[in-house]
Amino acid sequence: MNFPIFSSHYGEPSLSPDTFLFLGPPSAVHGIWPPALVSWLEPFVQNSANPGLFFFQQPAFNAVLVIPETSNPEAFRRQVSAIKVGNKTLVFSSLSSPLSLAALESIALANYTFKRSQPLSFYFYQPEEQQLSALGVLVDSVYQVRDWVNRPHNQLNSTAFHAEIEKVAAAHGLHYEGLGPKAIHSLKMTGLESVNKGSENPPLFAVLEHCPKGKEHDKPIVLVGKGVMFDTGGHSLKTAKGMEEMKGDMAGAATVLGVMLGLARNNHPNRVVALLPVTDNRLAPSSLSPGDIIAY
Repeated sequence: MNFPIFSSHYGEPSLSPDTFLFLGPPSAVHGIWPPALVSWLEPFVQNSANPGLFFFQQPAFNAVLVIPETSNPEAFRRQVSAIKVGNKTLVFSSLSSPLSLAALESIALANYTFKRSQPLSFYFYQPEEQQLSALGVLVDSVYQVRDWVNRPHNQLNSTAFHAEIEKVAAAHGLHYEGLGPKAIHSLKMTGLESVNKGSENPPLFAVLEHCPKGKEHDKPIVLVGKGVMFDTGGHSLKTAKGMEEMKGDMAGAATVLGVMLGLARNNHPNRVVALLPVTDNRLAPSSLSPGDIIAY
């Protein structure tokens, strides 16, 4: 998966953006912009526009001007969520940092697609490196969670997802403990063990901990995520319509793992523990599941 790139723009001549994004009324017309864009912007520079979204399309680039309807970041996210951008977006903002970052977050999340071939890049003309970095971690984590949830069962079963958990822990300094079938049985985790009985893949229980130095004795925040990689309902088979989305029954575990990834990368100051039971709940374990991707 190619994740979004958030970086500061220092006038690189090779940038060649395919999207210009203006957040708030433009206060001046920059000399390096394409002439067609300058002529489009001039009325907005000279007059105070009403709130709204304004789009300008050209063969070589698209431009979007956003005049906020509100100063509330959450409402502003909703206002900009319909904006589609290209692969390289040059961002100009005359808004406060909270509104600018809220807009970038919403636009990046709204432009997610599964298995994107190349990353979205946002070049912010007024750099705030620390905030951009934190925003990048947040959006990366959400993209990663969506990728895990969207991967079909024949590409991400309980064993493969457990490997993802181990990889995240090793890469980002999380304390990891993995419990296999024997430990699950000895600890009398009978719910997890029973749900797994129809599966050809073993049940697994992962414990992750993010613990900053000096916080070892603090009471942790504990997160629990359900990791049923595919849930037919056992003998209580779900309807065909309900079965189609059952690869998403592990979204709780994926979300918690994404949270732990974001906490570790952003050096969150609190001690946090994640508990992730991972299994399948299927009959005929080697059969095709709805939504599986068949490769040739």
